Amino acid sequence: MAEHETVGGSSELDVAHKIALEWADVPTGHLVAVLSAMEPQLRREHQLKAKQDERRHELEMQRLKEAERRHELELAKLKERQARAADAHRQHLVGVGAGMVVSLSCIGGAIWFGVTGHYWPMAILVGPVLIALTRMFVLRRSDTGDVQAAAGVLGKLLGKSSAPLE
Repeated sequence: MAEHETVGGSSELDVAHKIALEWADVPTGHLVAVLSAMEPQLRREHQLKAKQDERRHELEMQRLKEAERRHELELAKLKERQARAADAHRQHLVGVGAGMVVSLSCIGGAIWFGVTGHYWPMAILVGPVLIALTRMFVLRRSDTGDVQAAAGVLGKLLGKSSAPLE
């Protein structure tokens, strides 16, 4: 029975062995005729299986290419979002820096006006002007009330200081 054992216990070898045992008693001429008749069918089945495998492979390649395209698109979108976030961060830092410079300038001007005894310009620089400019540069927004308040205070100051100089 050692000659009937299969290598690795493969079921294909078992089936082939059983078929060989069944056809062992058939005369060679009949066996050749049967195999010759079966050969075209087996070739067609083999070609069909090969074409099906090839089609499956093509479909899988198309699926992988589509997945790669979607991945590249998502990667491009991610890079664009990162670039926009970096630009927004840079713009915010510039606004904070500009707001700081304007604020320090207003405070310095107010100190200078205070030292020279000009209290109204000092009040304008540390009041609505400082608040309006800081909001515009740091928060990047401005309400019409901010600008109107600064203009109103400036108008009042100019109205009072428009006394004739002699």
